[in-house]
Amino acid sequence: MNCCMQNYIKIYVTGMIFCFLLSACGFRERSFDTLHLRLNKDVTTLDPAYIVDVDGGRLAAYLYNGLVRLDYDLNIIPDIAMRWDISDDATRYRFYLRDDVSFTDGQKLTAHHVKTAFERLLDPKLASPRSWIFEKVRGAEEMIQGKSDSATGFVVVDDHTFDIILSEPFSPFLSVLTTTNALIALPYNDEYVAYCIGTGPFEIKLWERGNKMRFERNESYFDIKPKLSAILIRVIPEDFTAITEFENGKIDILEIPRAEFEYFTEKSGFKQYVHSAAILNTYYIGFNCQQYPYSLAQFRRTISYAVNRQLIADKFLDSRVQLADSPVPPALLGTEIKVYPKQEYDTEKAKVLFSQLQRDWDTPLKLYIRSGDRETEGVAELIQHDLAKIGMDIQIEGLEWTTFKEKTDVGEVGMFILSWWADYPDIENFLFPLFHSSNLGGAGNRVRYVNDRFDRLIEQAKSTIDKDNQNKLYEQALHIIMTDQPWVCLWHKKHFTVTQPWVRNYRQPSVHTTVEKGIDIFIEKGE
Repeated sequence: MNCCMQNYIKIYVTGMIFCFLLSACGFRERSFDTLHLRLNKDVTTLDPAYIVDVDGGRLAAYLYNGLVRLDYDLNIIPDIAMRWDISDDATRYRFYLRDDVSFTDGQKLTAHHVKTAFERLLDPKLASPRSWIFEKVRGAEEMIQGKSDSATGFVVVDDHTFDIILSEPFSPFLSVLTTTNALIALPYNDEYVAYCIGTGPFEIKLWERGNKMRFERNESYFDIKPKLSAILIRVIPEDFTAITEFENGKIDILEIPRAEFEYFTEKSGFKQYVHSAAILNTYYIGFNCQQYPYSLAQFRRTISYAVNRQLIADKFLDSRVQLADSPVPPALLGTEIKVYPKQEYDTEKAKVLFSQLQRDWDTPLKLYIRSGDRETEGVAELIQHDLAKIGMDIQIEGLEWTTFKEKTDVGEVGMFILSWWADYPDIENFLFPLFHSSNLGGAGNRVRYVNDRFDRLIEQAKSTIDKDNQNKLYEQALHIIMTDQPWVCLWHKKHFTVTQPWVRNYRQPSVHTTVEKGIDIFIEKGE
């Protein structure tokens, strides 16, 4: 067979496969410049001062920009700020702003807009749930308490130079500036409008509450303009309906429902179009370290050895998780910080440790979970089974979410299953809030862990910008946590999406903040 004939056959076969996929997916005639997405419920707001949910953060990235943002590898990169300097004492951050950024109403962005947006977050009349992100800024506390109309730490040097002055060094501060709530926006005067005027690659053109939203390309966007002309988002509560719409070609990117995970990843014609990423979260068994017998490090280690995390992940969670080697997700640790000692599954070691305990507590012990969460209920039952194998009697106790949270916050619960999701992408966010003694209870340290040496190490780490020294301090702090084991670290949950064959340049981000702005995605029409 000659070369020309081979090429002809390849082209023919490729075309037939693509046509088959379109047919199999129920593809209909459609616009190829609009991306179709699904939400299972409407977002409450797209005002950066109030956004607290994942979907709100994801959509806000289309509309607004921050001083800095994250790339897919979680590096901090320029956004509105072209560059920045940090003072030697790590308390003054100077940002040099682009001079070609405009809001969609035509106003040119200046440093004055940045100051107004940031101080709006601190305005006690707005009562933003995220005012804490600027708690390290000089004068922020006075604004929050209503004692001042401005924060002395937000300084307009000139129209395109903006300083942020901290009351003390705080190494994760640039990471904090990548969060949704640090996006820069102009609020509408109408209090009933739940979104703002932005500078982003898209702007809202339609929002029918509980039904659909339409974002259209911002033709005056200062950076690379989106390849798409629009993004249409429909609210579809039922998974079955959403899957049907996806298979009919009416949704381009779909978050895979758990019940259909095996179908999409193994059995359907879409398995090559499945995308996944380990999200910045950690699921764990927590112990109240101030309540007996959970206050005993040996008791906590016993449970750590007894729980077969790998089996639970493989057989019950369908490998939709990544086992946790520590409280900190691997993407934040990098290769410089070593985690030791390792968490291991060893039933025989667990039996020996358990036999050495005095065992003078009332039985059965209780493992608390949030009621109504079928996945957590299943995980708890498997943990209960593992502990029964070493002779430990555990009773599962489900509580309604508000009650569960209240009881863990005040220390009434001894052992529980919970998770922590990153507020911002930094190691400090998985250590200081969760284990420092100043954060006992609802502030994050629900295991009520107290260790003076750990406290000192974390305080030093978050106050230094010397990366090598900081990594050494974090490694030492992690060693203490992994030795004392106030948590049994379970896993980091992954996020899975599936795309249509015609979607190009889609990547699944590990955070839903400022990473995915819809700029690179496009739809390629088949022949």
